[in-house]
Amino acid sequence: MKRLTAAALSAILLSGCGSGKPSSTDTRSALPPLPKAAELTTAQQTAETSSAESRIIYRERLYNINSYTKSDLIVQADGTVWCGFYMHNEGTIDRFNRLWTSDDEYTENYQLDDDRWLASVLTETKDDDFMLFGDYSKLGELSTEDTQRLVSLVAEADPVSACNVSVASPDEAAPAETETEYNFVDLIVNSAPYRVYAYTQSYESMVQDTAAEEAMKLVQSTDFYTQWREKCVNELIPFE
Repeated sequence: MKRLTAAALSAILLSGCGSGKPSSTDTRSALPPLPKAAELTTAQQTAETSSAESRIIYRERLYNINSYTKSDLIVQADGTVWCGFYMHNEGTIDRFNRLWTSDDEYTENYQLDDDRWLASVLTETKDDDFMLFGDYSKLGELSTEDTQRLVSLVAEADPVSACNVSVASPDEAAPAETETEYNFVDLIVNSAPYRVYAYTQSYESMVQDTAAEEAMKLVQSTDFYTQWREKCVNELIPFE
């Protein structure tokens, strides 16, 4: 296709040279050389490497029961750390990790908009991509050592690991103090979210996967994680 384009362009330039107007230079010499096959292969490999380095490998959601705003912390394979905020009334997640969409209807297997966004980003096609975060910012980059360690741990994680789940009985008395913040952690393994941890006060699940647990601890021990939680204090504004 590039050869055809160059040939067509050359023909147009040559026809212009024969219009009776003198030219001191050969217009054909102005055409850039066509890329060689090896150069195209190198460019393709560079693009694929860049794509692999920028892929998402860690996502954590912070949910506040008193706010329509949710936030996601994202870590990419190149060590880039950023966070995003979006506001949408999608129902209410209760302390048993159930999403209530009305006063008398709830579901335990639910997806929020950030789940759908993540799924669209992880697909090979961009047909289903959509913008989610109304506000997002880069927090920084992990050190080379932490980046390599996190990538290695994610590669070692096993999505079929057993999961320890602790959930209170709905018949039990409500906790004396109601917690307002719930968090959910996913690793991206084989281009799919792998739920590592979920906490909603009366519900807690944690996979029996050492690599996944260490990956979560690594991210949560960084200064970037602390910055994100501090931003959430100001951004997850209670609804009126």
